[in-house]
Amino acid sequence: MKQRLLTWILCLTTLTACAGPAAPAALTETAQWQEGGASIVLSLPENWSWGTIEEKADELPDGGIRFFPEDDPEADTVVRFTNGFGVCGTGLETERITLDGGNKVTSYAWDGSKPSLYRFNDAPGDYLAELSLDDKQREQYLDTVMQILGTAQLGGDVIRASTAIVLTGYTEDEGTRILPEYDMERGVWVVEIHIKKNTGFRLWYTYEVSADGKSVIKTYDIDAEKEP
Repeated sequence: MKQRLLTWILCLTTLTACAGPAAPAALTETAQWQEGGASIVLSLPENWSWGTIEEKADELPDGGIRFFPEDDPEADTVVRFTNGFGVCGTGLETERITLDGGNKVTSYAWDGSKPSLYRFNDAPGDYLAELSLDDKQREQYLDTVMQILGTAQLGGDVIRASTAIVLTGYTEDEGTRILPEYDMERGVWVVEIHIKKNTGFRLWYTYEVSADGKSVIKTYDIDAEKEP
């Protein structure tokens, strides 16, 4: 009897070890949205559906893509471009994450809840992912949703914020703060270089980097403002 029990335990252990994590879903379908200078391309599993959302605000695009499992349309996620981004509220918790596909995002959660909002950090403009998943849906679909977000293509061929920073020749450290912002109307990265002095950080230089990275122009230099 003991030998049978030992054999059964060994077999169960072997099966558990061999099972391992579920394989990533094959992303074979393409979802696309574009308006003005903003664009979103997502790769989805074949059993997922999608549609576009279209809005207008201040004459700039504010829309994107809604996607969901075909058999559970209430478990949806919206990836959208917005004209401006800000969050508020008590109990806000944020975390910077690099997804498996390479995209860098910041997650937002309130009052100890699980994150429901993600902002893409390196994209040319404000792109957000908003998840509408209850606990059961999160357990079933979250891995696939994050896989989709990890491979999202945002802003077309416009260079990333990290590339625009490199092209200015500066790197962020304890004495340097770098603030990149993409100007959607003009199609340029505006990169502010803040240098720490005795009184704290102060704007020292501003560069404008073209969308393709071929042009880098210094538009502000604190030394030029100093009196002779």
